[in-house]
Amino acid sequence: MAVLVRAAREQAASLDPAHVRAQIADAEAARRRAEAAAITAQAQAAEAREETGTIAEALAAARDDTTAAHAAAQHSAGDARATAAELEQLRRDTTAQITAIQARADEQITAARTDAAHGARERDDALAAAREARHAAGTETSRARQAEADARAETDRVHADAARERDTLREYHQAQLAAAHALTAAERARAERAEAQLEAERADRRTLTSRLASPDSENGQPASPDPRGGAKSK
Repeated sequence: MAVLVRAAREQAASLDPAHVRAQIADAEAARRRAEAAAITAQAQAAEAREETGTIAEALAAARDDTTAAHAAAQHSAGDARATAAELEQLRRDTTAQITAIQARADEQITAARTDAAHGARERDDALAAAREARHAAGTETSRARQAEADARAETDRVHADAARERDTLREYHQAQLAAAHALTAAERARAERAEAQLEAERADRRTLTSRLASPDSENGQPASPDPRGGAKSK
């Protein structure tokens, strides 16, 4: 910068003053621009240093993070290997369990099929037995109905016979009662006639007794004859 000013002054001594002043003004402006550029460069350098520090810190943190990530990755890799081993063991165990389950399922399916076939046979046998029982029940029902009809007919016949017997007995009893009433009436009439005759004989006996006991009979005079034709002997 000083060299330029000195060169400019030397040139100013040998050149036109107006032109020299213009060059000096240009040089001053250039100096100011240079100073401004230097100040700007210094500021940019300071900012660059700050950015460089920040970047360095970030790089250090990144290195630390990278180291931690590498360690975590190694740990994760170990965990992944252990997990892979566990998964492989689990896969083998699961395969064995699935094989055993499939075997048990096959056994159960076979047993179920056997039970189903046995159940189907039992069902067929039960259906056949039910059909036979239904047929036998129908036959027994028909027999029972016929027996009921026969019993009803026999009951009707017995009732008719009993009604006829009852009517016959009623007529017989009525005849017996009528005969008994007639015999009773005849016996009553006979008894009344016998009682009347006995009463007449008693009256005659009393008359005869009174005559025999009279004074005329005691004097030896014969008794007057009975107006009805004499005394009746006993």
